[in-house]
Amino acid sequence: MNEIQKNSVIDEERARAFSRYEKLIIKRDQLEKEAEICEMLYYNEFGELSVDLFHKKIECISWKKIISYCQAAANTGQAVREDELDTYIGNSMKEYQEQLKNLIDMKNESENIRTSPIYIVEKSKRKYREIARMIHPDLHPEFADSTYFRNLWEAAAGAYRRNDLTRLEEIETLARAALLRRGGAADLPELSNIKDRISAVQNDINRITSTDPYLYKFLLDDPDAAADRKKDLETDLGEYTSYGLMLEGVLTEMMGREFVNAWKMKMQMD
Repeated sequence: MNEIQKNSVIDEERARAFSRYEKLIIKRDQLEKEAEICEMLYYNEFGELSVDLFHKKIECISWKKIISYCQAAANTGQAVREDELDTYIGNSMKEYQEQLKNLIDMKNESENIRTSPIYIVEKSKRKYREIARMIHPDLHPEFADSTYFRNLWEAAAGAYRRNDLTRLEEIETLARAALLRRGGAADLPELSNIKDRISAVQNDINRITSTDPYLYKFLLDDPDAAADRKKDLETDLGEYTSYGLMLEGVLTEMMGREFVNAWKMKMQMD
């Protein structure tokens, strides 16, 4: 095999590797979008129950921490200092409150979800693929320093998530015009360690398809499974409600009804 033939074989192998890399990147991005939609649909269906359940869990954790604090004070013969208890509970529950806020935001956002007509979804997918082949930053690191191409890609990704076909068509026009101004992009970009890149994207795909947001699709597509999930959430909510009342009773015996009522008001404000 002469040098020209060797170079031809190398170019073909490089083209095949790049094509596989390109297809995997587009598949990964599509799966990420699908997972986002599945998560929104899940919280559209179960968001209110999920928020109520998490709120009850937080309430039970708060009661347990207050009881523990008050018991520790009693064991040492000290009075409960309201300001210290406020600070302790506030700091202890900060992460849980942030999780609850994120859950409420997710529920509220899911209420605005709209299912696009299937032809719009498919056309948006095809248009996104075309744009990705032209300017996707993983495929075209030569654009890494270009604010214009970076902003164009971010706009394309956002439009794809919204199934905004009109905007995708506009972005495709802008991308083609920008590439023409640069003299086109006929040659494959230079990508180092393409085998490692392919492996990394495949790992991304495996991760996405094994996470809850993506797996929600199988739950939502099965009416029996969806009914079971709702029943499980309702059961958990009932159990945490009963547990919370029991903890509230324990604290009432320790500290009195007035103390408990004051804390219930604080919890409602949170």
